[in-house]
Amino acid sequence: MALEPALSLHRRIQELLLGFSRGISASLSVGGALESLCTEVNDLFGTRRVSVWIHYRRARELALSGSSDHEYAESATHQRKKERFGKKLPNQTPAPCT
Repeated sequence: MALEPALSLHRRIQELLLGFSRGISASLSVGGALESLCTEVNDLFGTRRVSVWIHYRRARELALSGSSDHEYAESATHQRKKERFGKKLPNQTPAPCT
């Protein structure tokens, strides 16, 4: 039946979100729970990388909060610190947040 794969995917996504909710409740750490969720979503959909960026509206800033690729997370965090302290990387212009 055609509905079975869709129901299976729906059930798996519900399990991932429940695990994410429990991870935040157990550790009170959004970053750790997001990294775990990103890794599991990456496996579920077969992607190269899953990342979650949070927009801090008052600061007008984007922050990488979780990623399934630790090397990417380190380089993106390092890059953001350089931009924050006025040392822009070559050939990069930060996109304005409006």
